[in-house]
Amino acid sequence: MQKYPTVFMPITLFENEDEYPLCIWKIEEPLHVLETQFENCKLQDITLIKKKNADVKKGSLAARLCVHHLINKPILFKKDQYGALTIHENNVCIGLSHTHGYAAAIISENKTCAIDIEKNDGRALRIASKFLGIHDCIQPNNPEEVTLAWSIKESVYKWWKKKNLIFKEDIQIKSLTYKTAQVTLNKEINLDVYYKITPEFIITWIIQEQQSHTS
Repeated sequence: MQKYPTVFMPITLFENEDEYPLCIWKIEEPLHVLETQFENCKLQDITLIKKKNADVKKGSLAARLCVHHLINKPILFKKDQYGALTIHENNVCIGLSHTHGYAAAIISENKTCAIDIEKNDGRALRIASKFLGIHDCIQPNNPEEVTLAWSIKESVYKWWKKKNLIFKEDIQIKSLTYKTAQVTLNKEINLDVYYKITPEFIITWIIQEQQSHTS
């Protein structure tokens, strides 16, 4: 039988340079180990009770444990007025995401942040027509680029928080440069979305001054 460490130790595959730390973690533990680690780290989140699917719950637990890895203290997770996950720390924004086998988190002080991680398997091609618009600077037949576009728009959606966005129309990818995408939201807000591509996953994140996060 495989043994797992009693002390939680996430695998940090990549950390953002500068003051915005992020953590990416490969999920290899079974559910009961993650649940034990969650309790041992003194983390609280009543929203986890509603998650019945084992894989979804594993990803959710791992993402929250990544937040703990970045903050290194007991955390009370809760929902904000938009239904997005937040914590009790003043002026600290968190972003978290999970996909098949991976979880990720980012934190920022005094800025709104968001993160998304997707498996680099090209499945986004199946729904490309639903989220790619005519103004998106994306090769529509390139599986990796389409997956990147989906992740970029997911990060923008999480940053914006409001539920009234139409991906195909309201989020336009104007250009892609090395590690950065220039995006226009609602035809008036210009955003930089950072990204990293690996053979296993694609990750995107956004950090924007909170005063720019307006309705």
